Amino acid sequence: MKMLFKKFRASTALDETGGARQHCDPVKAHRFEESLCEMDRNLRKSREGVELPPGLHASIMRAVGKSGEESELLLTALLWRRVAVAALVLAVGAMVVWSVNRPTTKVDLRVSPPSLTAAIEQGQQLTQAAPNAVLGPLSGEMDLLNRDLQNAMNFVAASVP
Repeated sequence: MKMLFKKFRASTALDETGGARQHCDPVKAHRFEESLCEMDRNLRKSREGVELPPGLHASIMRAVGKSGEESELLLTALLWRRVAVAALVLAVGAMVVWSVNRPTTKVDLRVSPPSLTAAIEQGQQLTQAAPNAVLGPLSGEMDLLNRDLQNAMNFVAASVP
């Protein structure tokens, strides 16, 4: 801000004093003015014979509008093509990664599957072993509950005077 104010003061000082301006020769200035007037007259004369069609402006504006629409359509077509190519590349890459990282299962054809009788025998053994496996850990639980009850009664009896 200070710099701008300094420039403004310098500009107003130069305007007041008239310094830093160079005056040219009046003959050269008159010749320059005459050449500008001559050029202006020539340009005005050259335009007098030209007749412009009445719908020229409208046709130019229509052409400009159409070119803008065509360029937008071209850009959207290019964008969709690029998106489609990117999606295709991504899909191919995903398939390659999936096929490389897929676990392989080996089937050993030398081992025969178990027979139906073996499955029935295992089912019978399971039904015979299930009650013991389920109730085995609970069998000592009743003894532990009885012992805890006896200890609680002894504690209450000892605490009563």
